[in-house]
Amino acid sequence: MKTLVLFILPFVIVLAPPIAILAITGELISVDSVIERQKGTTRVMYGVGFSDDTFYYKLQSVLSRKPVVVSVGTSRVMQFPAHFFKQPETFFNAGGIGGISHYQLFLDKIPKSDQPKVILLGLDTGSFNDRNAKRNDDVLPQHLDRPSSLLAKTLGKWPEVYKNLFNGKISFEKIFDRTQAQTEKIGLNAIMKNEGFMNDGSHHWAAADERDPGHHQADESIHAELENIAQGMSEFQNGGTEPSEIVLARVDAFLKQSSERGIYVVGFLTPRSHQAYERMKSDGRATYLDKLESTLRPIFEKYGFSVYNFSDPQSFGSADNEFINESHGSEKTYARLFISMVEKEEKLNALVDLPRLKERLEKSKSFLNLEQ
Repeated sequence: MKTLVLFILPFVIVLAPPIAILAITGELISVDSVIERQKGTTRVMYGVGFSDDTFYYKLQSVLSRKPVVVSVGTSRVMQFPAHFFKQPETFFNAGGIGGISHYQLFLDKIPKSDQPKVILLGLDTGSFNDRNAKRNDDVLPQHLDRPSSLLAKTLGKWPEVYKNLFNGKISFEKIFDRTQAQTEKIGLNAIMKNEGFMNDGSHHWAAADERDPGHHQADESIHAELENIAQGMSEFQNGGTEPSEIVLARVDAFLKQSSERGIYVVGFLTPRSHQAYERMKSDGRATYLDKLESTLRPIFEKYGFSVYNFSDPQSFGSADNEFINESHGSEKTYARLFISMVEKEEKLNALVDLPRLKERLEKSKSFLNLEQ
């Protein structure tokens, strides 16, 4: 017995501290438990740092809530909040589940009895670059039907915990000083970075809280993208003169699937910073952008759906100073484009108090957020 204890003791000494940190910060809380907590009235931010169960989390949230409207897309649709709607419980943000090839899979896993009536489908302009389409969009997201195992979250991650401790990325002060917080934070990203998924599935960005009035938080990332364009390294570039046939076929397949299930789809091209978009269009290495809207429109119209081109924020009254970073518009940016769609879409208009939403947008003094 003594020999066994001596054998096990070094492992306990090494593993106990990181496992304790993972447990205290909520990294080990089950995803299903998080989903139930977020259905309550307490404001809950879910941002784990050592596992990625996004697809499972978003899918199970939709199955549990049965929302009327769901937003689907990459991280560039995660700025839609439920408070845009008359009844917030009618909406859930399923952004972040992967690329266009994953959306059919997502919808397949929702029974027709529980499916939404309307999908807000965000399409990233860079995804229609044929070079990007041939990379890894067919790779399945992690953990489709079950979340990460407790074993994977502990024994597989303890070296990373030590690494983050030594690099100063984990602060014990932040871990334990949460008694006065108005938001329950689950996971290291939520606690350390103030970033994660909120109750409605939308993503909270730390930059949305820390920005000073008049200061362009996105300037650094916009400058970096302009440098990428100059060097031919942007995701837009070197993709041919036509939108990718591969991605167009995937869009068509998803729209057909939605139509057959009786789900109405409102599509839109997600915005990037005006500076980067204008530079890319004049660069000459992404000419497919000029044909994207005209190519997509008949595909959507074939199924009785609509698609909007919000690639350039200036086209709907936004600007770069309303961006969180180069590729992500803020809540205010998305309020502007959402209003543009609601004004023309009866199925959305019935669910939104449009005069009130416009009033909130007009009165907002923030560059990034609306007053609630």
